[in-house]
Amino acid sequence: MFSLKWGTQLVDEENNTLLKIRNENQLVNKGTYIFKIEDKSVSDFEILLSLFGHIYGSNLKTKATIAGTIS
Repeated sequence: MFSLKWGTQLVDEENNTLLKIRNENQLVNKGTYIFKIEDKSVSDFEILLSLFGHIYGSNLKTKATIAGTIS
């Protein structure tokens, strides 16, 4: 799930937020992230997988922005 306030959210089947991840600096990715764990049952693996998805998605968004600017 994408939002302007939080970059990545992990939700359950009932659409309840379990975990939120965003870059500390929303304009420039400096590799520092803020995690907000909403549900204590979230496993370490789910956190790690969500972080991977967040970083991967952020890099794709950056590349798309650069490619769009060049074209």
